[in-house]
Amino acid sequence: MSATNGPWAHSANDSGERHEWLAHAEGTAARAEAFADEFGMAEYGRLLGLWHDIGKRADDWQQYLVRSEAGKARRGSGPDHKAAGAVLARRLGDLFPLVLHGHHGGLSTPQDVRGAVGDQHAGRDGKMREAIGAARSLLGDRFEAAPDFAPPGGIAGTELETELLLRMLFSCLVDADWLDTEA
Repeated sequence: MSATNGPWAHSANDSGERHEWLAHAEGTAARAEAFADEFGMAEYGRLLGLWHDIGKRADDWQQYLVRSEAGKARRGSGPDHKAAGAVLARRLGDLFPLVLHGHHGGLSTPQDVRGAVGDQHAGRDGKMREAIGAARSLLGDRFEAAPDFAPPGGIAGTELETELLLRMLFSCLVDADWLDTEA
């Protein structure tokens, strides 16, 4: 945590320290990678961890954080910070955006996620591109890295196996995010 650098992932704690975005992305990625390694999906866990809060790199989210700390914005009502990562997760397969989009509120349907991150939300596209570009500049090669393998059957195999994999990755990301934030 730091109070002098930035950009930020979280507002100031009781000691006045903010959680730097890059440190949070890397910390969450490391934890999610370790958790997902238990079932052979470490690289996917790492990418989901790196991408989960990319929307927080947008200027409007950073401004919201400052306004929130000053009591001029209600905490928890800021701009969407999940859609940009969900857009990136499409590279990994159709179900991976569900993990990123749901990492605070729970898993939803593929239709809901498509609606939240789809082309029909053109007003967000500029902010998504801004956030993705800013994250890319901080993460460098780690941002573009992709797993060298595809899970069997595209994502898993049977519908039940796919559902289990989705829920396992979701759990890895949520736990990693909370633990890194808490630390």
